[in-house]
Amino acid sequence: MNLRALFILGTSLVFVLLAALLHCGPGSPINRENFQKIKRGMTEKEVKDILGPPGDYSSGPLALDVSPDKIWEEWKEKPEDFAEGTLKGRRDFFLGLYWREGATEWASNTGIIQIAYDWNGRVQFKEFIDVRPRYENPLDRIRRWLLPEKREVTIPMRVHGGIGP
Repeated sequence: MNLRALFILGTSLVFVLLAALLHCGPGSPINRENFQKIKRGMTEKEVKDILGPPGDYSSGPLALDVSPDKIWEEWKEKPEDFAEGTLKGRRDFFLGLYWREGATEWASNTGIIQIAYDWNGRVQFKEFIDVRPRYENPLDRIRRWLLPEKREVTIPMRVHGGIGP
């Protein structure tokens, strides 16, 4: 093997290792371990110090991580639709229930953390929802990469004294 081939092979190996390290990274702060650190009565700042700013940090569409035996009989043929629809229902219910006080959400590929604050800006309620990336066939994935759609990000809403956001 000549020196040039060895150089190309070595350089390629370095790039592959760097790409693997960047991809693996430290992991998302939106996980069950950090969820456990959040306690009732904490301030918004304390929560953001643990989780970072609220938003959707997932890599694409999400679905509820539900076992096959929990899927309703009429949905057995379309388990992905069931998982995605159930997740949407839970998210909408939470936001509808706590819209006045302030509902905030963080999403990652493994979980969604929902926090509701009281009028004083302290944690009143918290929930962790186990999720997973929704199955996409290769054509849908390519379409999402080439034609990115605007993804919905939950923005904290506050209503104080009847004045809207």
